[in-house]
Amino acid sequence: MVNIQDYPDIVNELNEGLVEFFDRFSSWESSVIEAGHLKIADAHAIEVLGHYGRMNMKDLAGRLGLTTGTTTITVDRLEQGGFARRVRAEHDRRSYIIELTVAGSDAYEEHHRHH
Repeated sequence: MVNIQDYPDIVNELNEGLVEFFDRFSSWESSVIEAGHLKIADAHAIEVLGHYGRMNMKDLAGRLGLTTGTTTITVDRLEQGGFARRVRAEHDRRSYIIELTVAGSDAYEEHHRHH
């Protein structure tokens, strides 16, 4: 069995990498939130939709770790801010697919351009 204490250099390098990642992600979240008057949950939804693409509310809620009710409120805010839109699902006209708008895609791309 491997004992992690036997590899202090690797542990330190991983720790530094994680700290840098979270600092950069937090910086992006802050810039998106300030620029678009968004909440952290909104920034997370933009990140998920930008990374995985359009999806239904249930799948988005699952990826965010939120209830569908809370996700609906998040998507409402994203729509009001012009970052996302609901599009009727082709296979079931009663349900909607959530996708980023150009502004939402720009916010997602801006994050990845700097990090």
